[in-house]
Amino acid sequence: MTNKTTMPEPFTFFHGYRTQDLNGNKDDKPPMPYVGLPLFTTDQAEAYAAAKVKEALLEAYGSMQELHTLVLNDTSHCVRPAQVASFAANRISALIKSKETT
Repeated sequence: MTNKTTMPEPFTFFHGYRTQDLNGNKDDKPPMPYVGLPLFTTDQAEAYAAAKVKEALLEAYGSMQELHTLVLNDTSHCVRPAQVASFAANRISALIKSKETT
């Protein structure tokens, strides 16, 4: 699966100055300008998150389909259910690691 979810377009951009820290405390530092900080609606953020989860699930599903085909075509008939579960867990773990590095 190569269908990659892209970030939505921001509904607007924030332009202003930071005058306090992230905890809301007044900052002694000179105001720091925010230039073109993209802002997204809650609906946009939720839709993007849902699309990313769906993308990951479809990729895992594709990997499990491939594993299923490999097991069905195994002519040795020595594959046990615990081995299949282990193979599946390893494939999903590999998908997670590949997502962490990209």
